Amino acid sequence: MNALDHARTDTEIRQMRLTPPPKFISQNFSLDSRIQVMLMGTREKKLQSILIIKETAQGELSRHRVGVGNIWVRDFEVDGDTISLISAFLGILNLDSGVEWQEIVHAGSVVVLGNDHYEITAIDTGDGETGSVTFNPLIP
Repeated sequence: MNALDHARTDTEIRQMRLTPPPKFISQNFSLDSRIQVMLMGTREKKLQSILIIKETAQGELSRHRVGVGNIWVRDFEVDGDTISLISAFLGILNLDSGVEWQEIVHAGSVVVLGNDHYEITAIDTGDGETGSVTFNPLIP
């Protein structure tokens, strides 16, 4: 085993270490092959939770059901220029009020769910398989 294999193994081990979910992740959603939760400690001893939701699946964030679909390259208008970015469609349902809406996001987008903000840190096209969107909570 070389040093690169060892580093990859350490990273995989850290990513697989699961602890009880923080309060903004539902206690009753199941971890299956479509949804992964990775919990890692920060220097401030706060939990930083990264939620990866696979395309065609749903996850729950801050009392909102979030579904992911239609991952592909779309054109966005930025400062008068058109740029092409990998993006995803989010279908969002507020579980308390029943209000539904949709958003199209790309890496770097911020999604606001109630009082919580989540940065989209990655969108994976899946290379012919099911893609995914990575949500990273922004800790104030």
